[in-house]
Amino acid sequence: MKSLKTNTYLQQSSFFMDVLALIAGALLPLAFAPINLFFLAFACPLLLLIVLRKTTPKRAFWRGWLFGLGNFAVGASWIYVSIHTFGNTSFILAAIITLGFVALLALFYGVMSYVYTWLFARNSWLNLCIAFPCCWVLQEILRSWFLTGFPWLLIGNTQIDTFLAPYAPLISVYGVSFLVICCNSLLLIACGKRRYSWLSLVIILGIFGIGSGLGTINWSHPTHKPLTVSLIQGNVSQHMKWNPAYLHISLQRYQQLTNANINSNLIVWPEGAVPDLLNEQRTFLSKIDDAAKAHHTAVISGIPISNKSGQYFNGAITLGDAYGVYLKRHLVPFGEYVPLENLLRGLIGFFDLPMSNFTAGPDNQSLLQVNGISIAPYLCYEIAYLNLVLHDAPQAELLLNMSDDSWFGDSWAAAQQLQIAQMRSLETAREQMVVANSGYTAIINNKGEITAIAPKDNIEVLHGVVQARQGNTPLVNIGWVIELLVLLAITALCIIISRKRQ
Repeated sequence: MKSLKTNTYLQQSSFFMDVLALIAGALLPLAFAPINLFFLAFACPLLLLIVLRKTTPKRAFWRGWLFGLGNFAVGASWIYVSIHTFGNTSFILAAIITLGFVALLALFYGVMSYVYTWLFARNSWLNLCIAFPCCWVLQEILRSWFLTGFPWLLIGNTQIDTFLAPYAPLISVYGVSFLVICCNSLLLIACGKRRYSWLSLVIILGIFGIGSGLGTINWSHPTHKPLTVSLIQGNVSQHMKWNPAYLHISLQRYQQLTNANINSNLIVWPEGAVPDLLNEQRTFLSKIDDAAKAHHTAVISGIPISNKSGQYFNGAITLGDAYGVYLKRHLVPFGEYVPLENLLRGLIGFFDLPMSNFTAGPDNQSLLQVNGISIAPYLCYEIAYLNLVLHDAPQAELLLNMSDDSWFGDSWAAAQQLQIAQMRSLETAREQMVVANSGYTAIINNKGEITAIAPKDNIEVLHGVVQARQGNTPLVNIGWVIELLVLLAITALCIIISRKRQ
């Protein structure tokens, strides 16, 4: 009888821990924009660590998967909006597709939890403070690369406004993630072992204190004269944008807003501002080009581009006193191209989105030039890929992110992407212009701080001044691959030490 009661208690306790893992994961996205409860980045992984203690690798996989399920179901729910609202897919099928996507992403946390519990069974200081952060960051890196990658909800991004942010120019967003998880482990040790409590708290304070000091360093310096810029947020409804009957409305809107701000040094339109092929709009664009040249103004616009081979590119062009063309390098699966196209085209509306047959541009492209300033452009989701930005950073003096997040309605996607853009500016010590169709349109300084922002879901022109900068951060000089190799070496060392102690 006593054994039966014990088993029932263990089952209830195990179920409670499973639910706790799910809830912890669901709360973690609140640490990101737009909610910005950054302290949850410390509380939620701490709860995951607690539910992983004294459990089997198999159970750890389950709890890690539940944590990931909650995390992505809440934090990436904007995918449902794109599939259902703009992909013309029934709400049931859209929910099933979204849930399937979220369930697959959750596997990264499940595998991470399994590996950690299997390799580092002992709750030693080394395993908690070094091995677990290594496992977490390796999971983030793998997720950012595997099958084109999903570098979203990286926990380091939550610290963009804290004293951990200044570490980013040295060790990237992944390094900041490592420090966040390390602090989680130190908090667990402080709560569990009195003899190490004060030491753990001192280390945490030291980490934040060093970060505060790093924040005073300027990794780059100004070059050229500042540019006056007008960032045009056209706020063209996605329901009418790609409808040929409304094409003239889009073109007229951008032309009028451009003419009203023609005295700026630089005017920028968002991704796909001209919802037609470049070759079809030569006459319209020549008018913008002539007006810009007459006022010594540069204009950059997003526009689809085709070539003689019949390929289509999501691109950006320059007009007026500027030159250069950009072809998007990292395309969004299903949004900009359809994997297994011959099988999936026509099955549901989501697989037939407008302009979803793009080709990726070449890896090495010349930067855009405005007034002798080299500008590195990124279209929408590309800004999330650290490797792309680091590739351009040595030559780039300004960053430019052009997007159309209206595909995701009133969800958190636009705010999350803006937070990611802040991290890219911080890592490279470059100012950045963020121009979106419906928002958020903003200017970010070289410290990753938003200095100007336009209201979302309005027709707006954001006026401001941006400063070209040169000088590489340690991260730009060293590269993130070296960081990965160091992380792998530390993990291997932890495995060796852990095995010897068993």
